[in-house]
Amino acid sequence: MFAYLFTIGTVCAIISLTVFFRKYAVGIVKGRSMLPYLKNNRPILVQKKFVLNVNDVYLIKLDNEERYFVKRLTDISYSPFGKMSLYFTGDNTDESYDSREFGYIRTQNVLGKVIKII
Repeated sequence: MFAYLFTIGTVCAIISLTVFFRKYAVGIVKGRSMLPYLKNNRPILVQKKFVLNVNDVYLIKLDNEERYFVKRLTDISYSPFGKMSLYFTGDNTDESYDSREFGYIRTQNVLGKVIKII
């Protein structure tokens, strides 16, 4: 009986983790570009389904970079055809590689919204 309950509990835990990681991701901030809001080596919880809002913080991935970035959305721009472009900056502008250097990015490059500092 105990083995059966343990198996059910294990299956439920695996299903819960699978659902969790479909909706969320956990990451660790590296660097000082988001100081004072996010400190180096701080874990963050990222929500994969989100609505874009200026001043919120997002996890982004540039096409030409292997690493990921955590930046604040500071502007949303629309082309004459309605295509959305996004401008991101770090809070610590002296130490941030952001849209001031790589420019506006596409919405496809936004992977999630930072919803919690763990």
